[in-house]
Amino acid sequence: MGQGSATIVLDAGAGNDSLTWAGTQPKLTLQTQVCSYDRAGLGSSASGPYPRDADHVATEFHGLLAAAHIPSPVVLMGHSHRGLFLCDYAGHTPLRSPWAGLYSCRMAGTPTGSVYQKVIFPVS
Repeated sequence: MGQGSATIVLDAGAGNDSLTWAGTQPKLTLQTQVCSYDRAGLGSSASGPYPRDADHVATEFHGLLAAAHIPSPVVLMGHSHRGLFLCDYAGHTPLRSPWAGLYSCRMAGTPTGSVYQKVIFPVS
């Protein structure tokens, strides 16, 4: 959806599928190209192999972007724990995804209730 020089990729967390972004995605498409997806085991996607750790998910995500022919640069926006997975991916591919974002992400080691919201930062 949309057109622009960068593509925003949306990833929902907390066991949600791409429908989580139904209200946000159309608004973002006014600025640039945007896509969301159903990760392994959710929505219309088949289950993925184990383990489901950040490195394996990052490898799958890289393959997904390649298969969908999504050009660089890619802006990654993840909700909840998915923000952490996307940041892991961005750390492995800083030239492809120079920006990563966390939306409503609880960080390990923070006091109960501490939440980082709508944080976008350069990876490199």
